[in-house]
Amino acid sequence: MSAAVLNLNDPATFPSRRVEAWKYSDLRRVLREAPEPSPAVSVAPGGPFAMLGGDEMTFANGRAVGADAFVASGEQTLRLRFVSEAANTGHSAAARIAVKPGAKLLILESHEGSGAGYVAHNRLDIDIPAGAEVTRVVLVEEPEDAISVAEAKVAVAPGGTFRQTTLLTGAKLQRQETHLSHGGQGAEVRMDGVYLLTGARHADMTSVVSHSGLNGVTSQLTKGVVRDQARGVFQGKIIVQRGADGTDARMGHHALILSERGEVDAKPELEIYADDVQCAHGNTVGGAGRERPVLHAAARPVGGRGAGAAGAGVPDRGGGPHRSRGRAGKGAGMADGSVVRAFDAYAARAQFPILSRTVNGRPLVYLDSAASAQKPQAVIDAISGAMSGSYANVHRGLHTLANETTEAFEGARATVARFLNAEAETNIVFTKGGTEAINLVAAGVGQSIQPGDEIIVSQMEHHSNIVPWHMLRERYGAVLKWAPVLDDGSLDMAGFEALLTPRTKIVAVTHMSNVLGTINPITEITRLAHKAGARVLIDGCQGAVHAAPDVQAIGCDWYVLTGHKLYGPTGIGALYGTAEALESLPPWQGGGEMIETVEEDRVTYAKAPHRFEAGTPPILEAIGLGAALDWLMGFDKAQVIAHEQALYAHARARLDGVDGLRVLGEADGKGAILTFTVDGAHAP
Repeated sequence: MSAAVLNLNDPATFPSRRVEAWKYSDLRRVLREAPEPSPAVSVAPGGPFAMLGGDEMTFANGRAVGADAFVASGEQTLRLRFVSEAANTGHSAAARIAVKPGAKLLILESHEGSGAGYVAHNRLDIDIPAGAEVTRVVLVEEPEDAISVAEAKVAVAPGGTFRQTTLLTGAKLQRQETHLSHGGQGAEVRMDGVYLLTGARHADMTSVVSHSGLNGVTSQLTKGVVRDQARGVFQGKIIVQRGADGTDARMGHHALILSERGEVDAKPELEIYADDVQCAHGNTVGGAGRERPVLHAAARPVGGRGAGAAGAGVPDRGGGPHRSRGRAGKGAGMADGSVVRAFDAYAARAQFPILSRTVNGRPLVYLDSAASAQKPQAVIDAISGAMSGSYANVHRGLHTLANETTEAFEGARATVARFLNAEAETNIVFTKGGTEAINLVAAGVGQSIQPGDEIIVSQMEHHSNIVPWHMLRERYGAVLKWAPVLDDGSLDMAGFEALLTPRTKIVAVTHMSNVLGTINPITEITRLAHKAGARVLIDGCQGAVHAAPDVQAIGCDWYVLTGHKLYGPTGIGALYGTAEALESLPPWQGGGEMIETVEEDRVTYAKAPHRFEAGTPPILEAIGLGAALDWLMGFDKAQVIAHEQALYAHARARLDGVDGLRVLGEADGKGAILTFTVDGAHAP
């Protein structure tokens, strides 16, 4: 959630720690009601950079003193002032700066305040074309009881240059966001920041840099010093989009805590979807005379795959959150970041303790992963570590264990989002499995089903994706229609399209059949269903394992997965839904966590995903699922699929010629699931 979403007149928009990007700066905790609007005031020209001259653009209590936009040409200096001079009131301001090609602009930006307890929300847009250079210096000096949220959106075109230096001194809550779009092709970006915090001040320095073009360069370094009861926050994310090959992006954060009660939270992240990149981040937090390395990661994709979400590569495991408190605290040690690993079947097998067993005098060979996969040591360690070292209930406490467990739990949600390439972590609902996820959607949809409304499923579905829809047929008069399967095991797409009518409300199909191995054309299915006005649920319990799901590319409304088939624990699954699709569903179960307020005569519900997670969730299981996906995404997906297909081809060839044996499902492009019947034999 960016600051631009924030509306000071609407408390419902005040983000809480439930929002991943605001988990360390809980605005709702310090601002529960909409503040009274700040009055108009007049301010004299000047400010902390007055002696440097140049043009001045001022906003006083949110109102522009003169123009609210500036166009730079040639070589210029602009003093941009955001001034707050009203106690216990709130205001918002928006400024825009356009830069002409070839211009050189120095922005001297100050956030000044003298009123007690004010709330300021300031926004700035900067467009930097090719050949232009912009240097932005930001000084934020505000009273200790002020609340200040500022966001800069910067677009750097190919060949443009942007440099930024920020100094924060903190407030009751002070947050500076920079969202930068990097066009590559010679564009250069450098962002440096410092926070110096004393007393009970809180400062949050957040940045997202998204590379979309070739050969872009970014360098980012933030340093901080915290003492007394102050709290510093650093959140930095570098995203390298597909096609942004040759990107060189570096990010570092180093902090010093000079008191027992000071705190620093840091979350550096890399998301890499391109090839031939040089990306790294580092994070250290130390006490007086003692530096503690906390996190470090470098990612250099190999094998033609990137590091990031959507099964398209590997996530940045070095980029998890870390909290440091007090100079005597224990550091987390150096965590090696993710580099895409070539797939070595023998090395992978060695990571499963159970496969070291012998059964009937022979090494265990396990061929039932389609039903439930075994667990690698990384998953076992994650669950055991959470139980033995840091466990508490989530979202309910402010003590250390509660905070650590909540961060790990929500970190797992972020990992699922990366795995599926979801738009945001809030699109991910934790369930106790794929079956429960489908039932959650069916139960919600059922409340609006009318007699005669149609639901289409395929003949290759698992019972989990059949029975919930039968219940809507029984209870509400829905009509269940069946998409046929051809002799080779592929879905009859002409037959499916013929089933679609204006009465079709839901299409529920599997991504990959757990029996036939057929991988359905779910993007085309979704397109046809949406054209007919229907919503689409994809059962990805097998597809999430053997394919590379990208829910944004698929375009489906809901996508379901289960943990135990993804090398994670049982009792955990996830439901992806678009924001609109989740919002369309009423709460399913009632209880704690899924509510905002409860009164004698009314109840208000939390937003997704929490509105669907009543009661204490499967905390350890979610942490285990996150570890499983991190582990799985650490391999080159293309090599894993190639190995699976080689095993399938070998097994298929060995079965040829066996009397009475018939293989079921031989569709083109099918996954590595081999199902067969033998005359006279019956499977249990």
